[in-house]
Amino acid sequence: MPTAARTQQRYDHRLRNLVQRTGDVTVATNLGVPRSTARGWLGAASTVVVGLDVADLTEPELRQVVLKLRRRVRKLTALLRLPYCPETRSSEESAPNPLRITAFDHPNDAARPL
Repeated sequence: MPTAARTQQRYDHRLRNLVQRTGDVTVATNLGVPRSTARGWLGAASTVVVGLDVADLTEPELRQVVLKLRRRVRKLTALLRLPYCPETRSSEESAPNPLRITAFDHPNDAARPL
């Protein structure tokens, strides 16, 4: 008889770090984390977590970061397309572009070719 796979619970790494720094498991148990899990965090060596430098930014600041990244993606996409640009071919000779790269200007917009 196959057993049902139980999904593993995931907790915010900041909560784990807080429990490790303070040594107080009640911080986590008050938020619904099982006591055995929180106790395990006390003895475990801290693992390296890749953090986001944008985690504490406000919404307008995040929008600026997104716009900057979109501009960067457009530039890199243009560079990727350079080897595939036909130089002096007629429309009958040109082969279809093997790369079809799309961009999103806004999350609600449909994908459009660049």
